[in-house]
Amino acid sequence: MEPLILPKRAKRIQKLFIVRFRISGEIAFCDDLSKWHMVTIKNLSSSGICFNFNKKIPVNTRIELNIKLPFINEPVNCLGKVCRIDEDRQYNAGYKKNPIYGIATFFERIDNNVKEVIDRFAENSNFKT
Repeated sequence: MEPLILPKRAKRIQKLFIVRFRISGEIAFCDDLSKWHMVTIKNLSSSGICFNFNKKIPVNTRIELNIKLPFINEPVNCLGKVCRIDEDRQYNAGYKKNPIYGIATFFERIDNNVKEVIDRFAENSNFKT
């Protein structure tokens, strides 16, 4: 398997937004992940998204995303691919039965106009890193 080559890191918006996602493809049917799940965004940029989830999603898994952002009128529908999984060690230390993972995903398909709006918001926002 070839390593993922990610684009230059875009400015991140670190504000809590809600996103719905589901797994695309065959793996979804192995663990009932074809259903839509509602999760909280850790951060968002024009190149990808990171969110918390209670299961590990394998790297290179494709996911469908439905994101409602306060600065865009319509929900954003896009396709992403998991590029990294971070275990939330601080949280998981106290709750071993219910682990939390940071699922980092880069956008494979997202409208270019939406990417531009996200970039502008990140540039002018107090919620960037």
